[in-house]
This record gives sequence, C-alpha cells and structure tokens, in this order.
Amino acid sequence: MPNPSNGSVSARALPARPSLEHLKNEAKQRLDALRHAQPAAKLAEAQFQLARDYGFASWRELKAEVERRAGAQPDAGIVGDWIRAEADGPPRVALHVRRLPGGGLVATTDNPDFNLFDQPIDAIEADGGRLRFTAANANANLLYEAQWDEAGQAWRGQMHVNGVVLGVTYVRGIYPPAPTFQGLDGVWDGRMEVEGKPRITLRVRSGPRGTLAWFDSPDRSGVNMPVRAIRRDGRSVVFEMQLSRFEGELDADGETIEARFLRGRTESAIRLVRRAPGAPAPFDPDEVAVAPEVLARYVGAYVSPQGAKTRVLLDDGRLKLVGDMPGQVPLEVGAVSETEFFYRALDARLRFELDEEGRVTGMVSHHQGRDLPAARLG
Repeated sequence: MPNPSNGSVSARALPARPSLEHLKNEAKQRLDALRHAQPAAKLAEAQFQLARDYGFASWRELKAEVERRAGAQPDAGIVGDWIRAEADGPPRVALHVRRLPGGGLVATTDNPDFNLFDQPIDAIEADGGRLRFTAANANANLLYEAQWDEAGQAWRGQMHVNGVVLGVTYVRGIYPPAPTFQGLDGVWDGRMEVEGKPRITLRVRSGPRGTLAWFDSPDRSGVNMPVRAIRRDGRSVVFEMQLSRFEGELDADGETIEARFLRGRTESAIRLVRRAPGAPAPFDPDEVAVAPEVLARYVGAYVSPQGAKTRVLLDDGRLKLVGDMPGQVPLEVGAVSETEFFYRALDARLRFELDEEGRVTGMVSHHQGRDLPAARLG
C-alpha cells in the first residue's frame, strides 16, 4: 500500500493499541543496527526511520498518533474493573482503577477468597502498554508488572507477593457477590470440646458483597481467618475454611448453633452462642485473689516501642489501664495469677514482667494473636 508520507510501499501498520514503550525499544534496536555501518548515528535518526516505516513523516507524528489512540491519556486503557483470568487458576484477584478529578490514578485490589476487599494500592503507573503497581499493607507486600496484550485484550505479567511470584493476567470484569443468608449476622462464641477447650469466635457480616465470615482461635494464635464458603439449608449451616469446617444446626430461636468442627480425620463438638451487641467476649478465666500490696507494685507508667504511653492505676483494689490519648476509658483487668491478668472488656491477656530481684520491668498485652510489649518508665 502507498506510504502517505514518502510514496513508498508496504508501510507497517500500527496495532489498534500501540505501545510507545515498545516503539522506543524498537528505535534503540534500530540504532544499534545503524551504528554497525554508521558509528556516529544518533537516536533521532533511528526514530525517524522507524516513523517512516510506519508511514509517518516524523517521530513526533508517530508519538502523537500513539497517544491519540490511547485517548490522549497514556493511562486511559487501565481505568476500570479487572479480574484475574480464569486460566490462571486460584486465588481470585480483582483490580479497580479510577481516575482522580485532578488527574492521576487511584486503585484498590480485592482478594475474595480471603475476604479482603478495597486494599489500597500505594502507587500505580500505566504508560505505553506497561502497567506497574505496588502496595504494602498488613496482609501483603506486593509488586505487579505487566505488558498489554492487544490480541487478548489483557494485561499479562507477574505478581510478587511476600517473595512468592505468581503469573497474573488481568482481563476486564467483576466477580459476583457471595450468596446472602439471613439470620447469621453477628459474633458467635464457643469452646471446642477438646483438651484445653480452646476458644473460638466466628464473626458473620452481610452486605453488598454477600454474607462473609471470619473466625478467630486466640488460644492458638489464629485471628481473622477467612471462611471461604457458607451454606445454609433451613436450620442446617456450614462454614467452610481452607482446611476445616463447622457443620451445625441452629436452635429454634436462632441464637445457638450446635456444631461439629472437622479438620481432616479429627472432629470435636462445639456450641456457638451469638453474643449480644456491645457485650464482651464470654471467656473470663477463673479469677484469683491477689494481695493489694502485690497489685500496688504494678502501678506506674509504661511506654511501647512506638512511643504510646499507658498508665496502670489501682482503684478500690482493682487494677485498671488507661492510655494517654484524651477521652480514653480505663480498662479493668482481673488476675489469674500474681503476674498474669485478663481484660474484662476485651478478649486479651496481660502479663507483667519482673527482673531477677522481683522488680517490675514492663508488661506485655496479648491481643488478636500479637504480643504488644511496653517498658516501665522510672
């Protein structure tokens, strides 16, 4: 076909969604070839020749056409909703990209298989057929880099998550919400009928994404573990996790579930009782009496490694802790030994640390599977 710029034939055709980055790399390769015959050749000469190959009078015209096809915005092709291609297999991953009113992009990711939604992306770049974004949060430290596949209308690349590399291809789409089940929302508490009677808390919430659930096993340092699937048939209900499940039946008033916990070949009974709104976890251990003079030695100020201060008070024979932020309410603790305590209003534990001479050096709160230390001041 005639070249509109110079009358030559067989001009190369640009793809419908050309990549400026790819053209830049192609120009650099052209320059390397030119320098074999012309050592003093410049990049502008290689860019000019490449532009003519595509039927344009100059590199500037070629670049302008590439940007025009991208909607006059280098990142126009990434705005919207994307999901991991089915051929990639699990886990499911979604990416949502929006344009800010003043320009630039903002994005979030979802991991529906882990009940994680609206996880913020720290930085995202999309230009010339390339996509790159990063995020660092409590669940993952990730990097994604991809190239646009015009034929497949997809972003093909690799996701680096906490040192693990996954092939992730994003195609346009959204995941459907999970099913919604009535009568299950709330916080359910119970103890497994096995040695130690470990505590279990099941949290169920319904919303636009369906009915979702998480469970905690604080005695075994497990918190925020996602329930992958929920099934209900009348009073029968199943909560399915990755390696285990609860199978049970609601009582007539819908406030108790008589259940079995199954993991592999092991099985244990558990009764789950719905907690009243605003009520503390019903797991207070057997409390013991501690002499006032022992409690008095814990009174004082403590500071965490992050600088947060807490005061321990003795009020009418009871230990209370209060943070240094305005408006904080003192939290009372009860004793299970002379050095170990439990929070009455939280599912958390407290341990005071002593040196060899019995002097108090600090305290450690254990909450949601984490140890939160604080050193004594003075």
